[in-house]
Amino acid sequence: MSSECSRTSTNITTTTPLLLQMMSLASSSLHSTFSAHANKTFTLDQVSWHCEAHDCWVVIYDVVYDVTTFLQDHPGGAEVLLENAGRDATFAFQGVGHSRQALKMLEPFTMGVLVEGERLFTRV
Repeated sequence: MSSECSRTSTNITTTTPLLLQMMSLASSSLHSTFSAHANKTFTLDQVSWHCEAHDCWVVIYDVVYDVTTFLQDHPGGAEVLLENAGRDATFAFQGVGHSRQALKMLEPFTMGVLVEGERLFTRV
């Protein structure tokens, strides 16, 4: 991966059945994690700077995770995480069918949450 990270954002303006399913999973699984880390917020731009193997952050359901130390242990391989490094990986995470248990496994890597104006799945 190059030292220059791609900084593109996804803007979702419609509510689809998949989005509704994802919002349901997020609200039921992440409430305590989100609440515990709501005092530390990041923008998507801040997250976008952490997009390499030595510094890899992702956003899943509005929660920011530093998965750098998890790259080599990820069952799907480091490359799939690196493809989503520095950006919102919620759709990729949900798209492969991760469970609530997979979300629980991410808890030790929690850095904080997205600023309120950039959240898609949670409102606190």
